[in-house]
Amino acid sequence: MTDNQRPKSPGQTAGELKQLVQEYAVQEVKDPLVALGKWVAYGFAGAVLVCIGVAYLAFGVLRLLQAEVGAFDDGLTFLNYWFAALVLLVAIALAVWGAMRTFDDERRD
Repeated sequence: MTDNQRPKSPGQTAGELKQLVQEYAVQEVKDPLVALGKWVAYGFAGAVLVCIGVAYLAFGVLRLLQAEVGAFDDGLTFLNYWFAALVLLVAIALAVWGAMRTFDDERRD
């Protein structure tokens, strides 16, 4: 320390420490949490839109079978619902397969 510099008082040191801790907390905690919140929000919005799309697909298949395909009109109208459920199961299986395939590819790298 040179002759021109005075030693800092304990109050100044405590104030600088408080400011340093606040800046560190913003840098290491708040900013990553804000980024994580945006990532979760986009993921949730995407999941909602995918669910809406799959529901439209199922209703579309059901409506197609009921209106255009007259093979199940007599006593087998319940089969329309079974085929729509089958389409939903195939969509779920494809989603799970795609998620597992992506996970396996990342694990191998």
